[in-house]
Amino acid sequence: MRGGKILLSKESTGFFILSFMLVSLSALSYVPSPEQFSLYFFAMAYVLFALFSFIFSDWWRSISHTCIFLFLLAFLSVILNFFVSMAVDIQIGKWFRSFVPIMFFVSLLFAPFYLRVIGVRKVFLILLVSCFFYCAFLFIFNFDKFYDFMRIGGRLTFYLQDSVVPYPYVGVILAVLLPGIKAVVRIVLSCVFLFFVFAVGYKIQIIFLFGFFLFLPFSYSGAQRKLFVFLALLIMLVGVFVFAGDYIVQRFSSIGGGGDQVRMLEIEYAWSVFQSSPLWGGGLGLDVPLNLTRPTYAEQSELWASDSVSYIHNFPLYLLMVGGVVFFALFLILLKFAGVLSVRNFFSSDKYVQSAVWCSLALIVFFTTSAAFKQIQSVVLLSFFISAFNQLTDQSRRVVYE
Repeated sequence: MRGGKILLSKESTGFFILSFMLVSLSALSYVPSPEQFSLYFFAMAYVLFALFSFIFSDWWRSISHTCIFLFLLAFLSVILNFFVSMAVDIQIGKWFRSFVPIMFFVSLLFAPFYLRVIGVRKVFLILLVSCFFYCAFLFIFNFDKFYDFMRIGGRLTFYLQDSVVPYPYVGVILAVLLPGIKAVVRIVLSCVFLFFVFAVGYKIQIIFLFGFFLFLPFSYSGAQRKLFVFLALLIMLVGVFVFAGDYIVQRFSSIGGGGDQVRMLEIEYAWSVFQSSPLWGGGLGLDVPLNLTRPTYAEQSELWASDSVSYIHNFPLYLLMVGGVVFFALFLILLKFAGVLSVRNFFSSDKYVQSAVWCSLALIVFFTTSAAFKQIQSVVLLSFFISAFNQLTDQSRRVVYE
């Protein structure tokens, strides 16, 4: 307190702004759109988030030369892609429309500052809370549709379109791994998040979490603890199949169905574009024709305002398609910084390192079957987990957890 006024510390201010930003972000069900009131709430939060990082911090002075070099490299690649797109007559408006979602990767520059100011533990807890609020908002704002879902059955996506944002998916990993959470809270949160994962029925999320739980016992020390965790997981899996076995069989018997066929056709189209221009790709804003990738949708002309879309459900191949080897190389650098290329990180004795690596891998896997790059939620989450991993494994910097 100074002169009768209460002055908030940098940590308190950063904690408030980051919480405000991430919780408001969790109110968005998918890609921000003008139809969602929560978009404007989020936009204000994101501006505050950025301004605090730039104005009230030493962010510029503490950023590493490596980050500056990578930023300049990415900037030059984008400029080059712009000229490639103009050379093949892609409209400027379409290029910018496709570029805007990728712009959200700028969060990679903000995340390290918040981790230093607030501490890894508190940032991870804010991320966990935002995962919970996404589930709460989805339920509260769509209670009537949830009622129909519980009464009739099927998949939640039959009642709620675009509900595959990976908050519950990441929330499971955080609820299981983060230290310092009471056992009852851990179990309740895990059950809540798993309910949403299964309700959405996204196959890649279910497969990944099955693999996560399969390897979980190996991360514990001592044979007795390994055996206990293994038996607890076995009981949980048996319970899941008892209550939802028919649903799980139905979901995985649909492999090769409509959604999977679309993804395979998109892969074939993306690969053909890459082969025609392997170094630079076809340029951002490239049209993906419906008749070649979604023939069933193309026949429903009354439902589509255009005969093409600007994305595919596979981010790595999307990069090869629009940016060639140049964009894909930058993506590989991102994987390197995420720490997911080292197996030993998954078995680290530090649960925060484990959380960062497993969550990063989970999101990157998710990026391979969805248009995740257009979901700012996915990009922001990934940026924090990558930054947390880098801070936790940087031996030259003291990590503050509290």
